[in-house]
Amino acid sequence: MSLAIAGMGWVTPLGNGVDAVWEQLLHGHEASAEKMSEQFGNRSYSAFRVPESALGKLAPHPRLRRASAISRFAAAAGLEALQDAGVTLGSQNGNRIALVFAISNGGVIYTKRFYRDIVETGAQSARPLLFPETVFNAPASHLAAILGITGSTYTLVGDKT
Repeated sequence: MSLAIAGMGWVTPLGNGVDAVWEQLLHGHEASAEKMSEQFGNRSYSAFRVPESALGKLAPHPRLRRASAISRFAAAAGLEALQDAGVTLGSQNGNRIALVFAISNGGVIYTKRFYRDIVETGAQSARPLLFPETVFNAPASHLAAILGITGSTYTLVGDKT
């Protein structure tokens, strides 16, 4: 078995596309943090938001109709990575390609909604359509299904600790 990184795709607060974002980084550009409108207790937080334009080239797909933003970002980055690699997926090679997806934060918006419902009104109010988006491998799962990848799919979870 051999392993190679054949292509990359980026969806970032600086925009999307490896070449475009890399150029911005080389020129010293930085993403701007925005103060989040919602406070948590007596603390406020900032977020580096991905612009809506980052999903501009992403064609609508039924699998993504109710998907979280991070799953849609993953789809856009994954499609870019395949294009970067020059790979065309078909039914004959979907089982020979593995997907490795790295993430530091999952679908936090959906997770917050899911757990808020449970805390405020009890477990019976948990929405089953939200739960799948709360797990860290949801974006990789959507991407593999969209692309027809039936080989291995890995989700790497990390943070700064």
